[in-house]
Amino acid sequence: MAVRRVLTNIFGKREVLAYVTSPEKESGSKCLFFSTVFPQQLQIFFA
Repeated sequence: MAVRRVLTNIFGKREVLAYVTSPEKESGSKCLFFSTVFPQQLQIFFA
């Protein structure tokens, strides 16, 4: 899995995290996920 901060118009010109998953085999498909919550913000949800 890889992650990168990106700017996107999907969420109103907001900075989000884009996660890309890669299968173990070369022939598998990849998945792309967007997260509007940054890891440092997770403590707010679990406090």
